[in-house]
Amino acid sequence: MNLIPTLRTPYRSSAIVRSDATGPVDGARLGRTIVVTQLVLSGLCAARVGSDVQRGPLTPEGILALALLVALATWLLAKSIAWAIRP
Repeated sequence: MNLIPTLRTPYRSSAIVRSDATGPVDGARLGRTIVVTQLVLSGLCAARVGSDVQRGPLTPEGILALALLVALATWLLAKSIAWAIRP
């Protein structure tokens, strides 16, 4: 039985940088993007839960959407309170 050895090369780490990278990330802009993403996901989860409620009992996907909706709503509420308290 002939075994062909595989070539092994050491892992070489290299920095991956976008071609249009301009510098450090703006924290405020990133925060707004995260909030908008959470709002969109909350809307999608609410739509799924609403459609399940209209059809009858919640499906497993509807239950998961409801749990995610509660988690996202709690997270957004906590963020809004923290932003209101912060000077």
